[in-house]
Amino acid sequence: MPYFSRITSVKQCCLCVDLKIGCFIIAIIGILDFTDIGLVSLYPICRHSSKQIQSLIRGIVALLAIVANITVVLTSIIFIYGLIKNIAKTAVWFMYAIFFSMVVRILYVILTIISGLFFEGCYLFDWHILHQVIMFFVWFHFLSVVKSYHETM
Repeated sequence: MPYFSRITSVKQCCLCVDLKIGCFIIAIIGILDFTDIGLVSLYPICRHSSKQIQSLIRGIVALLAIVANITVVLTSIIFIYGLIKNIAKTAVWFMYAIFFSMVVRILYVILTIISGLFFEGCYLFDWHILHQVIMFFVWFHFLSVVKSYHETM
């Protein structure tokens, strides 16, 4: 796993939960959280803009978000099975899905800020951006938990 080698390992999930139990909780959150970025990406950043580029940007981000959500949900289910059967490869798949979802979150934030700066009728900042930034860091911690547990599998 050379791609995840720079991520620090943790001894517990959220400071007090065993890694395996934390991984179960993270996988369940992955299933329940599937609508988060998908719904946010459909949120009209530029409510009063009729520019085609805005529709294109929102469409691309929405498509990426849908793919990321489906990937996270499927790998969450597979990872739960892998946790029960102790299959280490499922953790790797789940980590890649988490990473892809994090990239889509950052892409959403960057494109929203760019839209706010350069297009009329667009918001430079709203609460959805803050939410995605916070969730990025939460999922980064989850990624380090899954990586840490993968090392012990």
